[in-house]
Amino acid sequence: MFNQSSTLKVIFSLLMLALTSSVWAASEESSGHSSLRVILVNVSSYRNYRETRNQLKQIEGVEKIQVLSESPNLITLGMEFNSTPASFIEKCTTSLGEQYTIKQKNLPSGVVEINLAKK
Repeated sequence: MFNQSSTLKVIFSLLMLALTSSVWAASEESSGHSSLRVILVNVSSYRNYRETRNQLKQIEGVEKIQVLSESPNLITLGMEFNSTPASFIEKCTTSLGEQYTIKQKNLPSGVVEINLAKK
C-alpha cells in the first residue's frame, strides 16, 4: 500500500509540523504576551461592571477584553495582555487595589485566572 519513500515523507512532514508548532509556542511565551481569565466577583450592577472594565482597559498592556460569561455577582472576562501575568497583577493592584482583593490562580490547563473580588 505505502512504499518506504512515501512513509518517510509523511514522517518528515509530521516532524516538521511538530517543530514548527513548538517554535511558535516558545516565541509566544518569550514575547511576554498573556491570555488571562479575569473573574469579577461581587460586581452588583452594570454601572460597577462598566467602571471596572474601563479601569482595566486603561492598564498599560491590555489589548483586548471580552465577556466570556455572566451570572449574578460574577462576570468572567477573557483578556489579552502584552506582558506577564505578574506584571498585570502588579498594575492591577496599583489601579484597583483599594476597591478589589486580587488573587492569581494557575489552572491545570495552563490558563492564568485572576480573581478580582469587590471589597
